[in-house]
Amino acid sequence: MACDVPTSLTATGITSTEATLGCAVVSGATNYQFSYKITGGTWVTVGSTTNSKLITGLTPASDYQYRVKAICPSGSSAFSASSSFTTQGSACGVPANPTTTNITTSSATLIGQQYLELQLIKYSTDKKY
Repeated sequence: MACDVPTSLTATGITSTEATLGCAVVSGATNYQFSYKITGGTWVTVGSTTNSKLITGLTPASDYQYRVKAICPSGSSAFSASSSFTTQGSACGVPANPTTTNITTSSATLIGQQYLELQLIKYSTDKKY
């Protein structure tokens, strides 16, 4: 008799490029196969000897589907119903037409269109000539 179909699918530890996929332990399972895909893409299948698997190399701010199959000595289960998760991150691009105004030796005003995120770094101006 083949394994039962995995249930209680989880996606945890989701970042912009990683997620840990999991399911409830299936009695008698020696391995699991996790399949995932970006929405509209093709399935990628990876194996695991446990009921969870860290998936890396994901695309930020993207929707994914995943499913799991249990492998037993007596045969494999069918894939579970698929579940979904979304990676973190911003899908916005580089601001269009950024400009600077009010430029002085110690400051400047940077103006950009939506989603502009700045990290200002102060450099020392203490130089001897």
